[in-house]
Amino acid sequence: MSLSSKVQIVDSVPANAAGNMAWDLALLAQSSLVSTASLRAYTWENPEAVTIGKYQPTALISSTTRDWARRPTGGGLVDHTDDSLTWSLIIPNSLIPITGPGVKWVYAILQDAMRQTIETSLRFKTDQVKTSPSSRPEICFREPRVEDLINERRQKISGMALYRNRSGILVQGSLQHLPYRMDTDAFLRKFAQQIFKTKSLRSPVITTLICNDAYQSELQKVLLAAQIE
Repeated sequence: MSLSSKVQIVDSVPANAAGNMAWDLALLAQSSLVSTASLRAYTWENPEAVTIGKYQPTALISSTTRDWARRPTGGGLVDHTDDSLTWSLIIPNSLIPITGPGVKWVYAILQDAMRQTIETSLRFKTDQVKTSPSSRPEICFREPRVEDLINERRQKISGMALYRNRSGILVQGSLQHLPYRMDTDAFLRKFAQQIFKTKSLRSPVITTLICNDAYQSELQKVLLAAQIE
């Protein structure tokens, strides 16, 4: 089984919380037309943005929070103020079999790829949680769960959640509690290489997609249709 031999690094413009969700949905919508994965780093207009999971109540949002959005993926509330990196990955369904390991297989590959990238690029040792309570925390980075990456203080450093529809799989993730600043572009390219490094995957040819005015127009259409609360 393989994903692809090609992944595009998306160079997107600054956006608010709802706008960044729309970027991801736009890339997911177009993924059915292409045979490449898309990896994107968010640029926040407001560094104090907050997102909540698809099924979480809006009551979790503080009355003083000015910029927030509901993610199409699940998981807990993320205060992006503390993010070292916010990223998304879109994989067309044509690259993932409908039957078989599916989403869980993708999640396992991504967690291992992120661990390898952090340790090789940032020279930062991580560990992986083996056991955790069955209940899901409302705040994503408050309590690590099984397979989450943690630092030596047992702080969760990598959170990610997945969503799948007829177009493909969307993964949204954040990195926190890292001791070093990073070169975002270099980190993403290393992450892409690690994703496709396993025996069942091929090394990617990495390209860069510069999102232009025409893409911005399509983005607005998706934003209107997304119905993000």
